[in-house]
Amino acid sequence: MSYIRPMIFHTETGSIYEIDQANKQVRRLTGKNDPTPRQNKDEQWRKFSAHSPVIKGENVVFFWGDETNLLPETKAAGLNSAIPATITSLVVEIVDESKLS
Repeated sequence: MSYIRPMIFHTETGSIYEIDQANKQVRRLTGKNDPTPRQNKDEQWRKFSAHSPVIKGENVVFFWGDETNLLPETKAAGLNSAIPATITSLVVEIVDESKLS
């Protein structure tokens, strides 16, 4: 069995994310603002069903595989469903983990 190293990337708004591809989970390590309502608190892992490619200069979209509650703003707008996803701000750096100890 081969080991898949986690991926770390930084976003335009100052967030730092770590993706564990082998276990299909992601966590935000830190950020200038609070995490979005669909993410867990900083440092807590959350399972995803899929994500878009991590490419410098583009957003990353995480699709959550579990049931995601509607946000209060969604209900207030009179909507009864939402796509269980989170979109990051633009990726500004992808950490080369081969250079980490």
